[in-house]
Amino acid sequence: MATNPFAQFVQEESNPFAQFAVPTPVTPPGQIPGAPAGLVAPPSVPPTTPLGQRAIGMVRPTVEALGSIGGGIVGAPLGPLGAVGGAGLGYGAAKGGLDVIEQALGYQQAPTTAQEALVGGTRDVLTGAAFETAGRLAAPIVGKGLEKLAALPGRALDFRGKQATKIAREAAGEQIDAIRTALRGAPAGETPAQATAGIQRNAFQSLLELGRETDQMSLTLKKQSDDLLGELSRMAQGGNQTDIANSIDASRKVLNALTKPMRETSLDAANQQKANSLNYVNTMLQRVFLQKQVPPPQGLQPLSVDRIIGAIDETRMQPGARVSTTQQQVLGRLRSQLLNAAEMNGGTIDAYDLYTIRKEGVNEIIDALMVGRDPKVSKKVAADVLSIVRPEIDNAIERAGGAGWKNYLDTFSKGAKDLEKRQMAAEAFRMFKDSPQEYVKLVRGNNRGAVETVFGPGNYDIFKEMSKEMSTLNKVATYVEREGVIANAAKGGQEELARILKKHRKYTLIPNWFNPWVTTTNMQLRNIQDRLNDETLRVIERSAQSNQSMLDLLEGLPRAERSKLMKMINGLGRTGAPVVQTPAARGAFVSTMAPEEQQPQGIMSPEEQTQ
Repeated sequence: MATNPFAQFVQEESNPFAQFAVPTPVTPPGQIPGAPAGLVAPPSVPPTTPLGQRAIGMVRPTVEALGSIGGGIVGAPLGPLGAVGGAGLGYGAAKGGLDVIEQALGYQQAPTTAQEALVGGTRDVLTGAAFETAGRLAAPIVGKGLEKLAALPGRALDFRGKQATKIAREAAGEQIDAIRTALRGAPAGETPAQATAGIQRNAFQSLLELGRETDQMSLTLKKQSDDLLGELSRMAQGGNQTDIANSIDASRKVLNALTKPMRETSLDAANQQKANSLNYVNTMLQRVFLQKQVPPPQGLQPLSVDRIIGAIDETRMQPGARVSTTQQQVLGRLRSQLLNAAEMNGGTIDAYDLYTIRKEGVNEIIDALMVGRDPKVSKKVAADVLSIVRPEIDNAIERAGGAGWKNYLDTFSKGAKDLEKRQMAAEAFRMFKDSPQEYVKLVRGNNRGAVETVFGPGNYDIFKEMSKEMSTLNKVATYVEREGVIANAAKGGQEELARILKKHRKYTLIPNWFNPWVTTTNMQLRNIQDRLNDETLRVIERSAQSNQSMLDLLEGLPRAERSKLMKMINGLGRTGAPVVQTPAARGAFVSTMAPEEQQPQGIMSPEEQTQ
């Protein structure tokens, strides 16, 4: 029963005629009024409550609470009104059922008319609805105390603003400001893990790993990989490895078809000088016989290997080379090959034979002499010999009349270089797709053999050979390296993240085990703890899908939820609910939705913001 706290200060009104009143005789305790003295009434016997009625009284609060909770949960999908109506119906049904039992057992009187029964049932429903409504209106005032209980009918206190945010913040640790900055400045399309890969915080990368296996993240990463493969395929000019190979072969055929006439014209012109020289000799013999002077042909000389042989002999006598068995053997065999070719053609080498020796002879000699030796040594020797022989061969062809020879060489070299770059891009495409770490080794200059295989002996510097393409190659390599950093960091932070998650794994149940309402609530908490923990992880998974969502999680209630909340607050204010009529009340209500570390300040309605 409520008491008046001011009762001690209230003075009773005095009766001015009390002094003239006749005193009323005082009856002794137990004495029957008006009876002779000594006649005492027998002691009263208190009525006893049946055992069944006492049992029903003990379980009634629990049953009615379960009915209200169940009705509220069923009606929650229909919104606040649905939850209120459901709670009312659930409470009314539970209370009405117990009343029927008591009426059947004779513990209470049943309604005498249909109207009385209808009024009683309606009253029960309204009572339950009133409980639900009162709980909703009182939430801002007692929200901190009822925070865990409020999760029962759904998400009244948003997990994303509480448990998941606390987990994310603990995972970010002292690097939270740097992480926030990185998330805000991340380029479009980057994942939170990629945006924060440069920040040394392993536990946070482990947290983000929770969202890596989702369908959305798989699609994001696949798109990134496909985009990079697309850049490499465009460089190689093919959609896949087969397309690239076919494209390179087709381009090689086009190049050969373009340069073959140029090559043959130059070689034919060099051979023509031999015919001119023979004609001159025949003419000289005839003029000698006729005693007439014939001027020799001017400017051009027959195709000769003399200067080529001279360059070889000079190299063989150089310090270092003269004591190198390998170089002496290679240069000696090349010298003999040139002389034999000239002898077979009447002392003047044929231009086509000289072209073949230039193209294949050196490599054939080295392959035959260096079987079983280190391939790197063989390639170096071949490069050294070719650097001596090729310039002399080219000069000899031009001196003999092949004026377009160097133009042919330049045209073919440029076309071949383009094909080699495309072939190198094709190899990079394959490595990125099949072995990303091998791709990184290639682009970082740690796979010289693969470069020489494409560009030829001595050409092992990918930065030089692919200088114009390095920006794209580096971009892809950086992506691979960053993914490796993310994976290693996520692995390294697993133990710390496990401790953080374990810390937030369970909700603390409410004490006071003997109160039926609290006992019922604890039962509900136990039943949904696993669901709530799973929901928290799902919130983290969803937040890990984009930089903005993860930033929202770190900062508290997401913007979308914050907007919904403000609409609900302002809507309640317009309907006249007393708890949201003032800024202070709205602030208290919002504070139950936000993390403890970041309580909203100064929540105002649109009308108040304009004042």
